[in-house]
Amino acid sequence: MIGTYKEQQAILDCLNRLESVNNIACQVCKRTDQENVLVICGNQDGSQGCERAYHIHCMNPPIPSVPDDNWFCPECLEKSRRLYM
Repeated sequence: MIGTYKEQQAILDCLNRLESVNNIACQVCKRTDQENVLVICGNQDGSQGCERAYHIHCMNPPIPSVPDDNWFCPECLEKSRRLYM
């Protein structure tokens, strides 16, 4: 293998995350395809959000495109609003 043990572990962790993303189903249609239009509730490090996934066209109302930034589902947004009121 190439690289240090730490680099190899980082690559393996990345591959494991990719594999788990490929098995995430949309909460509405329950399909696992069309990953390019699937949004997952949460922030980059996974410390916030519920990690539920939705196709952008399955949402009500649908959103026009996959957001560039963090995205949170309506349930998590409502929970956070209640916390800060």
